[in-house]
Amino acid sequence: MDGVPHLEFDNNDSTPFQEDFFIILNVAMGGTLGGNIADDFQESSMEVDYVKVFQE
Repeated sequence: MDGVPHLEFDNNDSTPFQEDFFIILNVAMGGTLGGNIADDFQESSMEVDYVKVFQE
């Protein structure tokens, strides 16, 4: 958080992360679900408290 790593571990043959992967967090705007967007809208921000990743 704030540029400070929370958890790090070495990736090796016993871990499942052998290929590149991505987590995409998207804030789509517009459409009918969220209402109208002001014409003078410039920018905003998204704060993420945590992300859980589950392996099946």
